[in-house]
Amino acid sequence: MSNDSCNLPLDKDTFGLTCIYGVIFSLGLPSNLLSLWGLYHLGRSGGGGCQLVYILNLLLSDLLQLLTLPLWILYLQGGHRWPYGQLTCELVGYVFYVNVYASVMFLCLIAMDRCLAIVYPLGSRRVRTVRVAAVSGVAVWTLTFLFCLSGLLPSVFDSDRLLCLEQYPVSPRYAHFKITTVVLGFLLPCAILGYTSAHIGVTLRRSPSLSDHERHKIVGILIVITVNFFAVFGPYHLVGGYRRSPGAAEVSALFGKREKHAQEHDPQH
Repeated sequence: MSNDSCNLPLDKDTFGLTCIYGVIFSLGLPSNLLSLWGLYHLGRSGGGGCQLVYILNLLLSDLLQLLTLPLWILYLQGGHRWPYGQLTCELVGYVFYVNVYASVMFLCLIAMDRCLAIVYPLGSRRVRTVRVAAVSGVAVWTLTFLFCLSGLLPSVFDSDRLLCLEQYPVSPRYAHFKITTVVLGFLLPCAILGYTSAHIGVTLRRSPSLSDHERHKIVGILIVITVNFFAVFGPYHLVGGYRRSPGAAEVSALFGKREKHAQEHDPQH
């Protein structure tokens, strides 16, 4: 199946997606700017530490994605016609992937920092510094940019119909890249978040200085963060990885053959 043979009714999702993108942009932009303003004043007062650096980078990643939403809204309102050219289409798609995986990495850094602060409060002082956090932030951005650039940029622009969509079937190189992102961008972070949350929970349970109410509150927050990570990033990575795996193509071909065989033997046909 390809984009040419599929002929999906793209106009059916215009209103819903426009509303969703509009709400996300209207709420997300001022929220991110206010958060950045608050972090700025917190940093000037000398508070926050390395957590401030990680959260700042996370907000910048979200802000980068938010700034692309007006282009997608105009694209939808224009009947899925991208008038800005192939380079802009690929650049906006590239920004999307960079945002996703940079956000995931900074969430992992925040989780590991919290784990070190609670489980090893004294021994982790030498690594929990603003300098180390800044270097880690630069490393995350650099690796994310290079990683996405190495395997991204499939043919996402149809010059004949001005569509800004991924072309199917994708190349084997891009399929392998997407499967790799499922492992490195979802399964590995899931393991990190699960381990740090469990380690923090065990440490808090053994701490005599905390009341049961405080323990339950902190553990509840950790559970909510982990569940939200699964809910937000899970469907995209699991479905996207399956669609691009070799097994998915075989399953699709198998069902296509069965459907064709059933139609050939259907008396109504």
